[in-house]
Amino acid sequence: MENKICTKCLSKKPGDAFYLNYINYKNKTKKRCAECKVCAGERNRKWKEKNKVRIKELRLLYWKKYRFKKVLADGKVAAKRLGYKPCDITAKRLNELFIGHCECCGILEFNCKRRLSLDHNHLTGKFRGFLCNDCNQAVGNVKDSAEIALMVASYLKSKKSS
Repeated sequence: MENKICTKCLSKKPGDAFYLNYINYKNKTKKRCAECKVCAGERNRKWKEKNKVRIKELRLLYWKKYRFKKVLADGKVAAKRLGYKPCDITAKRLNELFIGHCECCGILEFNCKRRLSLDHNHLTGKFRGFLCNDCNQAVGNVKDSAEIALMVASYLKSKKSS
C-alpha cells in the first residue's frame, strides 16, 4: 500500500492510516480520505464537544419518531414466539396517544426503570393503554381478569389491619 500525506498534520503515513472514502467496484479502485484517522478523530471529537446540545436534541427527535416502530416490531416477534395476537395499532397512532405516564398508577415514564409497556388484549390484539412494568406484570398475573383483580383487592383490604 502506498504512502499518503495528511492534509491536516502534513505527515507521511501508510494508506491504511486514512479512512476509506470511496470504492469504485468497476475498476476496483479505492479512494482514501485526505486527512489521516488521527486528525479525523480529533476533528470529530472537537465537533461533538462543540455540538453537544444539538446532538442531544437530534437523538431525542429520532427517539420520539422511531421508538414505537421498534416497540411494535419487537412486540410482533414476541407475540409470535409466545402464541398470542400482536398489538393492532400503528406507530403513528401510538405517538398521538402517548401521554408519558402509566395509565394505572400514574408514574411518569422518566421515573420508571424501563419504558412504558403497550398493554393490549392478547386474544384480540386491541390496544388498551400504556402501563409501567409493575402494573403490566400485575395485569398479566391476574390473567387480564377484572374479577381476579377485584378478588385480590378485596383480599388486600381485608388483611390491611394485620
